[in-house]
Amino acid sequence: MRSLLAVIGLLLVFGRAGAASSGEAVPTVRRGDRVLLTVRVGAVVAQVEAEALQDGGAGQIIRVRNLHNGRVQQGRITRAGLVEVTN
Repeated sequence: MRSLLAVIGLLLVFGRAGAASSGEAVPTVRRGDRVLLTVRVGAVVAQVEAEALQDGGAGQIIRVRNLHNGRVQQGRITRAGLVEVTN
């Protein structure tokens, strides 16, 4: 039978606290989050609200769904709540 401390330790390893304490990056954006999607074409910059389809940290590329037209695109997380189109 496991002790209470062992059970709590397992919960921390498999929960959010475990990710932070084990050296893994904690996601800046989580699946389902509303984010601001930025598209740059030359000097023109457009922004639209999107939904994150994956978890990710700053600098990572994730899939997002444009809430204006439903299109799924890839973007790089620049900071919490901001994703810039990469394709």
